[in-house]
Amino acid sequence: MPAILCLFGPPFALVGETYLSNNTFSFSVEFDSAPDQESVQAYQWFLDKVILIEEQGQQVSSMTADGPHTIGVRILTVQGWSGVKYLDFYANMLVNSLTIAGPTSVQEGAVATYEAYLSFGSGTQMKVTEKTTFSINMGGSFDFNVLSTLRDDSDFNDKQATITATLGGGISRTLPITILNTNVRYPSVLVVDLFNDTPLNGGAIIVNADIDGGQTLVYTGNNFLPNNSLPADAFILASDLIDNASILKWRFEFNMAKLIRQYPRIQDFVLEIRGRSNAVKAITGSFSLKDYTGVMAMNGSTGSYAPTVIGGANLYYENFQTHAVGGANGNYNKDYLPMLLRFNFNVPSGTLTYQTAEPIIIDNFDFAVLRYIWGEEEEEDLDILVGFEHTGTIYDDIYVGFASSESKHTVPVGVNPQSNSYLWWGGDNQVSGTEAVLISYKNFIHPPPLSSVDIVDVGLYAGWYRTPKYGNFSLSLVTYKGGTMAKDGTDFINTGGAIVSSEQVSLHTNKVRETGILSSYYKIGVIRYNKIAKTAVLVLE
Repeated sequence: MPAILCLFGPPFALVGETYLSNNTFSFSVEFDSAPDQESVQAYQWFLDKVILIEEQGQQVSSMTADGPHTIGVRILTVQGWSGVKYLDFYANMLVNSLTIAGPTSVQEGAVATYEAYLSFGSGTQMKVTEKTTFSINMGGSFDFNVLSTLRDDSDFNDKQATITATLGGGISRTLPITILNTNVRYPSVLVVDLFNDTPLNGGAIIVNADIDGGQTLVYTGNNFLPNNSLPADAFILASDLIDNASILKWRFEFNMAKLIRQYPRIQDFVLEIRGRSNAVKAITGSFSLKDYTGVMAMNGSTGSYAPTVIGGANLYYENFQTHAVGGANGNYNKDYLPMLLRFNFNVPSGTLTYQTAEPIIIDNFDFAVLRYIWGEEEEEDLDILVGFEHTGTIYDDIYVGFASSESKHTVPVGVNPQSNSYLWWGGDNQVSGTEAVLISYKNFIHPPPLSSVDIVDVGLYAGWYRTPKYGNFSLSLVTYKGGTMAKDGTDFINTGGAIVSSEQVSLHTNKVRETGILSSYYKIGVIRYNKIAKTAVLVLE
């Protein structure tokens, strides 16, 4: 054999069965034409790179041990020796012996490694991973023998996939696997039904300031948020009046799944139903939270829209009763409509809590201190107005607080000492903190009564000096029995008396007040005092 292999001669193919069920092999050399074959002067065969001296024909047949082998051949022509052509084959391989080793379940977004093995009649097993091509029909891809699965945030189901291993030469084997869903199965839809109030001016709103367009009220005639969205893709759906003799009159739906997916950094979603009725009344209703399979839909057409949910079992269902104020007049400004129902969905814990508009009743007291409170991280300079309304006295509609260049500190105006006033404002706070008003019911109703009416309303208003960042603030109402009241900065303190009650509610408005214009302020509600019962109710609008 020459020291240097020559690469001459006609083209040829090495053919034969490569996966053998016994130990006997047979291979031959094939040519494109008879003249090519006739030009060959000699053949030289190699088994596992070792020359077979006795084999010099166009075909070779023999026996070998179990396992993988390589057959090779070269030809001699007048031009010299050709290069050696090799072919892998496997002897005494068991039927269906190709196996895939690796996990049968993989999480979305994870990686897993797979190996391929052949088994032989002697009981031995051989890893053939390096000669195997791996593929998967869905949900991922292979880099050689390493599977990387894909994460699908739009689907909450496990996927059934198939891995295929193909060994060189064409033999293949499949392995079914499960790609495990890693999405948390959050609720899909929050459905809120109102039952008994036909003349309601009501709507739904998302309180979170970080949600684009979420602070738009959704109501009859403005049934979609966003207004050009498909029902399944909307943030909120609202019904028109459902006046078909059923108990249901109004329905609102919040797309919890879309909110959570689109705003993954928000941990608490705050959602509200707001409204006014034709008169002060209790409103009954129910709400349900649907599981991850629910999809929002809308029945009907303009003027008769009624939201529904396709699929979705109830994770939670509850009846409720809330309280509506009067004054329904077709005004759907979100700041004009008080809260009827507020929901908070905490994403990390998956819990839903809610708050209804309940009257706050305070019993048998002499003084009330009303405090408007806002934090440094929230805003600066909330301006307030507080005044008697509908009492039939000359003090109606005279407000203490910042309304113009002539801010009124007391009612009656200019009373001296100020502790004899009916209303006393603690002064303007232009940064964060507190502004307070002392309400001295004891002074206002002293005999003879200033008013013949038994119900005394004090109206409560607020407006920002400039556009707020968030618009959040709190209203605190603390009542005292006995003692004396004194001004302390922009606040008031009681000496010698006792606290009867202490209530605080969280509020929100984006209104920027206009100098001297009461309607530019956000009306929070009224403190309604009953002179006979000596009780007060904080009624939020």
